[in-house]
Amino acid sequence: LLHSATSLLHSATSLLHSATSLLHSATSILHSVTSLLTSLLQFRYQHPPFRHQPLNQPPPIPTLD
Repeated sequence: LLHSATSLLHSATSLLHSATSLLHSATSILHSVTSLLTSLLQFRYQHPPFRHQPLNQPPPIPTLD
């Protein structure tokens, strides 16, 4: 019975370690995604799309030769 209990405890400990490892992996992935999104947002803020920029001058009118 003691051997069975010890075995069960080892299994539970192993499972806990696996769960902890998985949680760390998930946290790491979440940090990576958050970092990536932050970088993208900063990039978009620093370099706004062309269509959002005000036109300071009208486009040149094409001339027919």
